[in-house]
Amino acid sequence: MARSSSASAKKTSVPLLDQVKARDYFPLLCFIIIAAGFILRLYYTHLTPYNVSKHDLGYVTGLGSEKLGSGHLGYIEYIAREMALPNFNPTSRWSFYNPPFFHTCAAIVVGFFHMLGIPDAQAWELTQYLPCVAIFLSVIGVYKILKLFEIKGVPLLIGTTLVSFHPTLSYLSLALNNDAMSFMFTVWAVYFAVCWYREPKKKTIVYLALCIGLGMMTKLTVALIAPPVALLFAVRFFKDKKWLDYIKQFATFLCICVPTGLFWGIRNKWLYDIPLTYVQALPATSGQNVSGFTIAERFGLPALSDFIRLDASWSKPNPDHNIWSQTLRTALFDDNALLWETDRQRLMGQVLMVVTLGLFFLLTALTLWGLISAKKQSPLLRGFIAFACLLLVGNFVKFCDDYPMTCTIHFRYIAPVLLYGGLGLGFWWESTKKKLPARIILAVVALAVLTTCVISTVLYTGCLPVLEVPTK
Repeated sequence: MARSSSASAKKTSVPLLDQVKARDYFPLLCFIIIAAGFILRLYYTHLTPYNVSKHDLGYVTGLGSEKLGSGHLGYIEYIAREMALPNFNPTSRWSFYNPPFFHTCAAIVVGFFHMLGIPDAQAWELTQYLPCVAIFLSVIGVYKILKLFEIKGVPLLIGTTLVSFHPTLSYLSLALNNDAMSFMFTVWAVYFAVCWYREPKKKTIVYLALCIGLGMMTKLTVALIAPPVALLFAVRFFKDKKWLDYIKQFATFLCICVPTGLFWGIRNKWLYDIPLTYVQALPATSGQNVSGFTIAERFGLPALSDFIRLDASWSKPNPDHNIWSQTLRTALFDDNALLWETDRQRLMGQVLMVVTLGLFFLLTALTLWGLISAKKQSPLLRGFIAFACLLLVGNFVKFCDDYPMTCTIHFRYIAPVLLYGGLGLGFWWESTKKKLPARIILAVVALAVLTTCVISTVLYTGCLPVLEVPTK
């Protein structure tokens, strides 16, 4: 009898053990991480004045004033006050050449608060939660893309943590410019492009067209995702041979995407003969001009000491000019956004730079490995991700070469590489045999990501307040 009950216990214990192992707690952990990252960014946005960003923020004169402000704030203020887009050559005011979608959304928000009788300064403070929400939606989009590619377990957790607590997304979440929203539209364009390729529905291609079209109406560089998307369209078109159905879908896509994305550029070309790809450049006499440095100095690896220097140099005789160190610095600390008050804070910042640099090279190698070796993933979708990443980075290098200024060397222009790095890690893990060496590498990546998240969180809540930009 005892032997019989023992055998019965063994039979029932195995299925129960399998059920426990089968439970996947990682999505719940990812949800907690996403929520914690959002709370951190809300807290940072609450602590930080709206007018601290150095990214062409400009100034405002007050919604009741007849004077015209400058930069992104002046652009928003003009739309809120006039309830119309600028009716003059946008190149005559700094940053007014940008497509107007973000500025219009922000103008609606600040105008609404102004209508409620909220003072101007407080209305601007509340409006900076708009990019904070855009970054939150971006992080959700990154998580959904990882799940779409069936990234599971620890790589899913690492990829989600990387974007949820990355310092770039912290400072973009409060900047009243178009960076956060353009990042959001790029992420969701990738998501809907992959969804459409796997199941070409008309509804999905409409969402994709809106993401790219509204993204281009926010910032023209969102168009960089269009060539990789066109690759997916072409392969599906010739592979499935559903000629009429796909022609209708592509026509719908173009009818939504092209007018939405290009109307501002076409309008300015027609009225003021401004090139479609116009970028407002600083004068050659600017202290940020780095054209006098050699190609090796600008694009080659700098001295190791430059990778642990925390404060950026923006003016002559030695402005920051190296693409490697300046991109790393701006990925972590923006442009001198943190106030270094103690030696301990500076040491933490230097450790963060060193760990992030090592993590970058490690993730780059693993991503290349994964893109080549992840046989379970569609070769075309792997090519899509690789093409999108190369196009983004290549355009950034060209941009830095075409406009040789310190301010152009900034990680915010290539922020979507955070998504591609998370995907690459998942692809690599999927393609390994998961033996001890691979597990050690994954543990190193996890520890590095955790270290960067903890240090950046401490710095971004402890190295404040930051210096305010004058508003008048």
